[in-house]
Amino acid sequence: MLASAIAFVWLSGWAIGSVASIAKGDPRSAHWVLLVFYWFCGLPLGLDLVIGSPDYAGQPAFRWACRDEATALIYAVWMAAIPPVLLALNRSPRRRAVGLPTLGGPKNRQIILFARVLLASPTLLLALAPNPAVYLHYAAFVGSDLAPAEGEFQAWMSALCLFVALIVPILLAYLPRIRPLDLTLVSFALVQVAWLQGKRSILAISAMAIFHVVWQRRRLRGMQLVMGAAGIVFLVAAASVVYQRSVRAMDASDLSALYDGVRIDFARDAVIKQAIYGELHPDFPILEHRAQSVLFYLTFYVPRDAWPGKPWPYAVYATNTMLDRRDQKPLGWGITTSVLDEMLANFGWPGALLGPLWLALLCRWGDARLPASLSTGTLMVVSLFLAVQLTAFMVLFLAWCGLLVAGPRLGGGPRSQAGAHLRP
Repeated sequence: MLASAIAFVWLSGWAIGSVASIAKGDPRSAHWVLLVFYWFCGLPLGLDLVIGSPDYAGQPAFRWACRDEATALIYAVWMAAIPPVLLALNRSPRRRAVGLPTLGGPKNRQIILFARVLLASPTLLLALAPNPAVYLHYAAFVGSDLAPAEGEFQAWMSALCLFVALIVPILLAYLPRIRPLDLTLVSFALVQVAWLQGKRSILAISAMAIFHVVWQRRRLRGMQLVMGAAGIVFLVAAASVVYQRSVRAMDASDLSALYDGVRIDFARDAVIKQAIYGELHPDFPILEHRAQSVLFYLTFYVPRDAWPGKPWPYAVYATNTMLDRRDQKPLGWGITTSVLDEMLANFGWPGALLGPLWLALLCRWGDARLPASLSTGTLMVVSLFLAVQLTAFMVLFLAWCGLLVAGPRLGGGPRSQAGAHLRP
């Protein structure tokens, strides 16, 4: 308990420091990522101290891990060590003022036109759906048994929605001036992707990305920054209530179940502690062998028919472990995981260092190679690594990697766009 309290105060100090740096105009992605990390991994420590640990009545492994004192101590020490690692590799901010480059010319007008057209692509894709009626109800396909063709189509729909979520902040970054038509298109895009993908994470990440772009445009300072952040929290909370009532049919009067659901959805401490617990108890492994989910990523393009023994995505193993099931088969749904627990499960205790280093390097590479107009993509990619498994945003990650390769041609690098800014 004492270690958790110290870790919570320590992490809160780092979070406050990042807020102060952002308010001063520090352009480093690491500060934004640290706030996302604090939300998923730091705040739960405070909630445990004030409200208590969730019951996890339907998740036995979570209950065991969160009540284990050794696991709690390791978690507190590990989380406390991550902010220094994250910022130590991202010390020097890019030598440019906060803001976006003055944009214009035929090339940028073509980018803006392409982005506007692409915003409606998920709705247009519905014309090819095997069963369009599935999408008449919000998240009707979540946790339901879909036909193989419907499941494959939903995978493509989900990837496209995530890609559109990235296009929205890029469009806002490239616009010389944001007009009512653009606000209408952006609002429509966010509503459609939230409805068609059926996951709240896409809404939270999109809202944060738009918040980041507006901050880059010098429209958020002082109390506006605080009020904007509070608005995002309210939006995500409202979306969660709608999801709980529509998809899970959860009774709002059942406070214990509601608290469990909120902690599972908006925190990653339980799944990380499950991975720690697995390392402390060799008879309780998450994966069947080391690097199993890494092998899946390296061979994700191989059809399962051609390789029946191909590993499953990490969430399959984490979900079965959470339910204390040893057969390791897909259940049609999965618990949300993080790169931190996945690295630990794949590589053992060295993974406790590899996870934070991976996040720090992604921030460093993105800040060094991408122009300001695409820096929000770095924030989205690294935040998603903290919030979900790579399978959920593979297309977006590969697109971001392509941008890194093309970075110099796009005007990226620490010397680019020095002092440039965009009109609000």
